[in-house]
Amino acid sequence: MSQQGVNKSFMDDLDSFIDMAREVVEVAPADDPDRIIWLHELGNTLCRRFTVTGGLADLEDAINVGQEAIDTAPNDYIHRGALLDSLGVHLAIRFAKTGSLPDLQRAIQVTRQAIDVVVDSDNDRAFRLTHLANHLGERYERTGSSIDLEEAIEVAQSAVDMTPLDSSKRPGRLNTLANQLHERYGRTGILEELNKVIDICRGITKAATEGSPDQALFKSNLAGHLGDRYLRTGDTNDLDEAIQLAQEALTTLPPGHTDIPSLSSNLSIWLAKRYIRNRETTDVEEAIKMGHQSIAVAQPGNPSLAQYMSNLADCYWNRHTLTNCTDDFDAAVNLYQSALDHSNSNIQTRIAAGKFLFETFAHASQWQHALVASQTAFGLLPQLTPRSLGFVDKQRMLGRIVDLACDTAAVALHAGKEPFFALSVLEKGRGILAAAIEQIRVDVLDLEQSHPDLAGRFLELSQVLDAPIQGGDSVSAQAVANRRAEASVELEHLIDEIRKRPGFSDFLESPSEDDIRAAASLGPIVIINLSKFRCDAILVEQHQIRSLPLPDLTIDKMNEKESQGSLTSPSILKWLWDIAADPILQALGIRGPPPDDDWPHIWINRGSTG
Repeated sequence: MSQQGVNKSFMDDLDSFIDMAREVVEVAPADDPDRIIWLHELGNTLCRRFTVTGGLADLEDAINVGQEAIDTAPNDYIHRGALLDSLGVHLAIRFAKTGSLPDLQRAIQVTRQAIDVVVDSDNDRAFRLTHLANHLGERYERTGSSIDLEEAIEVAQSAVDMTPLDSSKRPGRLNTLANQLHERYGRTGILEELNKVIDICRGITKAATEGSPDQALFKSNLAGHLGDRYLRTGDTNDLDEAIQLAQEALTTLPPGHTDIPSLSSNLSIWLAKRYIRNRETTDVEEAIKMGHQSIAVAQPGNPSLAQYMSNLADCYWNRHTLTNCTDDFDAAVNLYQSALDHSNSNIQTRIAAGKFLFETFAHASQWQHALVASQTAFGLLPQLTPRSLGFVDKQRMLGRIVDLACDTAAVALHAGKEPFFALSVLEKGRGILAAAIEQIRVDVLDLEQSHPDLAGRFLELSQVLDAPIQGGDSVSAQAVANRRAEASVELEHLIDEIRKRPGFSDFLESPSEDDIRAAASLGPIVIINLSKFRCDAILVEQHQIRSLPLPDLTIDKMNEKESQGSLTSPSILKWLWDIAADPILQALGIRGPPPDDDWPHIWINRGSTG
């Protein structure tokens, strides 16, 4: 029978079972134990049909009937764990398609409940632990929480340890473990961890059924890990093997398979890397073809679509840099713009696309376009640093927040914006840091006087988010992390509620221009903005806010001076005086010691230069 005939027969069977199950559920008494079983099977079959057709209505129905089965089942129902686990899987699939974080949060919650239910065998527990590891790994990719990543590794390892060596489930569980270990390599950069991942993936690729979709996925993952090792070591054998494996994986999949978009995009990445190295036009042409295929067959709401667009944009950009083809330049820019605008996709991917855009426009002195791109990327930053993250994870985000804020402010000045506009960008960046790094230390005295109940709740939630995640057993750490995640959502809703109260519409918002100028009542405020595009001092006085270009101060020169020794050394301090401090004082009208020895107060705010 042809593949088309097999697919039609399979779909007919799915449709018939779904129709029959709906009829049984409709007529069965609500308290009939068999109705719960039918609801469960109906949900699973609807989800199976969704994986074939991509119709979100089936997935929505699967989640609804799954929840109904749980709500109907008594607490001591023998298959309650299976009901909870299936619902978790379906919610995680919807997250993968829509990017809705609450779905993933709920998936983790119900999967934990499924694990806590008494099970009949280690295989049941290992099955659910693997699902939990996948869900936690997905949340790590979305939020950057190392607590999630470490628990994902721990539970994935537990699932592997429970699985017999000859079990058909072992390769899949090892693959889950390898994926989480690879994410940790991305954080640590320890090559031995990447080598371990490659060894695991080689083993499971050989163990998988030849020509199966599972083996295709394992080959694609192995290709990605080998490609990463090539980027680290420069070994072209790894790159060639990565391309060969990625090609084999893609040709193995049947038409319409849901993994085709990701496998096509992965292949395009490594073909583009080889083009940069060898400059073979056939490689970049195939890379572009695969990149277009990944986008064409992906669902419009797929949260990986921005990554597929960015990967294809890289291909065009790489060819542009070697050929100076303007059509390739335009294609890359348009794709990065689409990636930046794709609201369902990963925030970090979208910000990276925006960063490429505004830097490209900036280097071409197209400052208005650069400003639009930088503002869009900058507007995504609050989503990059959820308050529920621990201190160390937030610190990892610190550099990109500072860099993006400084670059956006510099681009704004180049685009002819007023100094207050640039300063407001820096203030928003500072506000993000205050919320993410300093744990929302704000003065709530006014709120306490007007709305003591809201102030009390605000302080209570802030304290939850302020509490460090202590070392110790992973269960306790994850419990704290879960409570922080809940508190973060509650706090966002509470802040919205506070802003609806009269007189509090600007609660936790950036200060107005009048507020900023009033802050200079004790003396002028100087904010030095360092960016790769330009460096300026923004001078805040009670009657005005202005900017002073500092053309002799550059990031490259700062780094060069810092590499020569301490920034407090006499020679470097003299250099800073000549190119920054003296021009600033001159602009403020301070040209020497005051005659009455009454020195003015000047407030300077900026990292190393301050």
